[in-house]
Amino acid sequence: MWAAFASFGLLGILQPVRMLPVLLLEICYKTIWLVVVAYPLWAHDRLAGSPAEGMTFAFAWVLLHIVAVPWRYVVRTFLLGRVSTPA
Repeated sequence: MWAAFASFGLLGILQPVRMLPVLLLEICYKTIWLVVVAYPLWAHDRLAGSPAEGMTFAFAWVLLHIVAVPWRYVVRTFLLGRVSTPA
């Protein structure tokens, strides 16, 4: 999976709009992991020193991905089914 994401990342430099589904998948699984695994550990003061601590810091960068996504285009294209050029 990581090798595929690296390959898609390189392709994303050339055609970023076509790689949006891969980026959305990455946002989904990282957000789910942060909510299901990291947040409960953090809420009970068990995150520090746990094996999940390193992954939490790596996955927290997903916030930058969320900010960078052209959400109007995603909604129009993937949710409403209208094909258009990104704004």
